[in-house]
Amino acid sequence: VKMKIPDIDLDISNLFYQNHNLGKLSANLHQEQDNLYLKNGTLTSNDFAVNFSGTNYCFGCAGGDSYVNFIANADVYNLGNIIYNLDFGRTLNNGKGNANITLQWNGGFQDFKILQTVGVFHGEFTSGKFLQVNPGVFGTLFSIINLQGLFEFGSGDVGDIFRKGFFFNSMEMDLSILTSRVEMKNFEMVGPMAQVNSLGILDFANNTVNAEFSITPHVGFAVALAAGVATLNPLIGVAVYGAEMLSGSAQNKLLAQHYHVKGNMKKPVVEKNDVTDSILRNMNSTVGLK
Repeated sequence: VKMKIPDIDLDISNLFYQNHNLGKLSANLHQEQDNLYLKNGTLTSNDFAVNFSGTNYCFGCAGGDSYVNFIANADVYNLGNIIYNLDFGRTLNNGKGNANITLQWNGGFQDFKILQTVGVFHGEFTSGKFLQVNPGVFGTLFSIINLQGLFEFGSGDVGDIFRKGFFFNSMEMDLSILTSRVEMKNFEMVGPMAQVNSLGILDFANNTVNAEFSITPHVGFAVALAAGVATLNPLIGVAVYGAEMLSGSAQNKLLAQHYHVKGNMKKPVVEKNDVTDSILRNMNSTVGLK
């Protein structure tokens, strides 16, 4: 027997998830023939404003024919608070920007489980800082992105840039989600101290990671800071930093270091490329060769 429900207007002043108040929820449910439509969805708080919609195709159908398409767009005011409220730990301070996600899963709206969905995610954020903290249950993803865990196993050469956290001016990521398998198709994080690029696979079913990281230290920033301190004149530091911004990008790129991170997410194996190989690769990249 196929289900038939009346139109429903949802208004929830305080939506709680695992004892965290996510904000105010509003949406409309409307059925047309075999499909159930979720329209005009909004979820708002001091940290974000999300607009969403979805369709449960073949609502109430037997035999596994029912599935959901879901789309959401978000303006983010404090990414760190959002991550914390999703129980990923206090991994990040601040961070603002926007994000959009498209997901699909079998069953109805009530059958949503993040590790049983397929879809894509795109996010662009600015002005945040990754922290030196325990990131929590699913926070391994943020731990790897944060690179603190990575450099515990590395040589420590550029690790000092990240050990006490990492401030970023901009962060952009594209993720492809296939149930418990998340592919980082593009990840770029740029801060005053360094630029980080990555791509790879996160397999939550098997708790494994296989990713490549490239870390490009911004040498001029450290040199400018040292110059300003040594001369007790911050204007000299500003001048040195400005000169680096005009002419130092190739120099920075030449000093990039490359890592392969693989194995168990909680304790991955980090393989650093040979110094000679890295220099040759960076020289070729700097002059435009493959």
